Amino acid sequence: MRTAGLFGIVFVLASGAAAAPTPVPAAATKAIVSAAGTAAYLPRSVPAGYRYLRWKDATAGRPPVPGAAVFVVTFAHGNAPLLWTVTLAAGSADEQVCNVDSVGHSTVVGQAVYWSRLTTYDPLAESGPKGRHVWRCFNAPGGQRLIVDLYDQGAHVAIPVLTRIVADSSAS
Repeated sequence: MRTAGLFGIVFVLASGAAAAPTPVPAAATKAIVSAAGTAAYLPRSVPAGYRYLRWKDATAGRPPVPGAAVFVVTFAHGNAPLLWTVTLAAGSADEQVCNVDSVGHSTVVGQAVYWSRLTTYDPLAESGPKGRHVWRCFNAPGGQRLIVDLYDQGAHVAIPVLTRIVADSSAS
């Protein structure tokens, strides 16, 4: 009987450890899922020192438009913002469409992830310091072609760290 009780405790601890918390608070995750549906892909982690700041529904209650962001999540570390965007992709499922602006790519956990050079370009039309985009394109359940993009506006996070975060994102 004692062995069975100990096994139950170990099982509960092990199963709880498998479900790592997302860096986005539960209430915000729920709101994102409600607004974005099957496009509600979020990072499973962020770099050390970054904390959730806010999220924004970029569709303003309208259906998502191809080529425009569906939602944006902002994380911050001091004055260095890190923007997570999910965009409904325009065009085909061809990876060549996804890598058109990249200066490099790698395959991380089976996902092709691309990155840009340091730039001041921000597709959200928000001013900010130099930064770097790291992104991947994929087909979500329901047939949507999505782009998840992590924009490091502080340009201080190493590309391998950013590529791992983008590759390891998941539907919420």
